[in-house]
Amino acid sequence: MNIEDKIKEYEASLGNKKSITSYYNFIKLKGKYTNENIYPLVKDYFNFYLDTIELENYGYDQLNNKKIISLIKFLDIKERKSVLLYLESKIKLKKPELGNEWIIDEIHKINRGIYLQDISLINGFRYILNLSSSNLYTLTLSVIILIFLFSLILIPAPFEFMELYEVKTDLFKEMCFLDRVLISSIIIFDLDEEVKLLSLTSFSVILKILGNIAFYSVFVNFIFKYFNDYLKRL
Repeated sequence: MNIEDKIKEYEASLGNKKSITSYYNFIKLKGKYTNENIYPLVKDYFNFYLDTIELENYGYDQLNNKKIISLIKFLDIKERKSVLLYLESKIKLKKPELGNEWIIDEIHKINRGIYLQDISLINGFRYILNLSSSNLYTLTLSVIILIFLFSLILIPAPFEFMELYEVKTDLFKEMCFLDRVLISSIIIFDLDEEVKLLSLTSFSVILKILGNIAFYSVFVNFIFKYFNDYLKRL
């Protein structure tokens, strides 16, 4: 039996008695072996899935998210986001106890993919913000990277005209790289008023402003995303 016959067989069986499994297999075969847009079918499958759980009292405490992800991978990336937002709204309406944490995480991943599809300075910044605010681990890693990059900038340049900043402090006389990492942390988090960072050029002033914007944007975005995701889970 070829694929077309298999699809027709599933389609015929759906007319008699549709089940979650048979409907899933039918849509997956269509997505994998035909050029048809399965977006409307996926939306209908979500409705059918939730209605079946509700009417037949399956007692599921969560959706089979692996099956759902395996279906939406056949969709355009923007359609994936749209259909997951649709599923999220239906879960809130019909079965809020199923939870939506994994859907929110998946939408964030899709957003990063959308930013990479249309590469620009703004989308690059959006991608970094989205990735850095994914969780506490990525937030911490982003802060460490920023401190490390700033420490590299503080390394003395081979020529005086290349110097961007001068650090005024009595904490260290001769600074190794680890000392510069510590100084960078103190400056970024403003831990000691006695440690001063002097900008030596106009470019260094602009660089400092951009660095501050990037640093605080990471934290503000993380807090905003955390509360936004928290409200979505209510």
